Amino acid sequence: MTPTACARVIVDVKKAANWNVRFRWPWLSVVLLVVLSSVFGTHRLAAQHKPRLQPIKGMDLNGRSCRVGESATAKGSAIVFLSIHCPISNSYIPLLKEIHQRYRSLGIELYGVISDPSVTRVAAIDHSNEYDLIFPVLFDGSGELRMMLSPTHTPQAILVNAEGAIVYSGAIDDRHVRLGRKKDQATKNYLVDAIRAMMMGREILVSRTKPIGCLLEDPPNKAQSGDVT
Repeated sequence: MTPTACARVIVDVKKAANWNVRFRWPWLSVVLLVVLSSVFGTHRLAAQHKPRLQPIKGMDLNGRSCRVGESATAKGSAIVFLSIHCPISNSYIPLLKEIHQRYRSLGIELYGVISDPSVTRVAAIDHSNEYDLIFPVLFDGSGELRMMLSPTHTPQAILVNAEGAIVYSGAIDDRHVRLGRKKDQATKNYLVDAIRAMMMGREILVSRTKPIGCLLEDPPNKAQSGDVT
């Protein structure tokens, strides 16, 4: 090869190298930056819309203090507001017992909550014994849990992740279409689907649904909090 030909080859190699550096890799960098910005931006938005709650604590039916989601193995907590008088609420107890048995060993805690100013602790204990409840039930006589978690009906499930943020709130499933209309079998298992997605680190596609059941009475301290004008 002549010296002139060698010089041409070197120039061509340099041009190719410069093209790769100036055009090819910057485009790849731009693509990566867009993808990463989208991912981290999504997480930032999620964090903005899911603020961390204050520590959730209450007293169980036996008067023992409970701190929800603070055990070393807890990966999340399902808090379900129940009523001792509501037929729809009572109809879900077998399913809630099943969910408790299935997921407690996987780090998901399930708590029932009785937050009704007309219900005494003794009546709540009798209800627990009648339905053979195997998960802990918190007696929210003061209405503090009701004020913190803002349920509107019984039953209503609220799922809290390990960081203390609400990731789902609403119906347990879609068995009840509306008051007086019920399917033979649920086709959408909102609470269980949310638990599974949370455990796998996936996005919860349905994070809020309308609960169908009995309307909760206002807690005794709601007027004092300034929520009623």
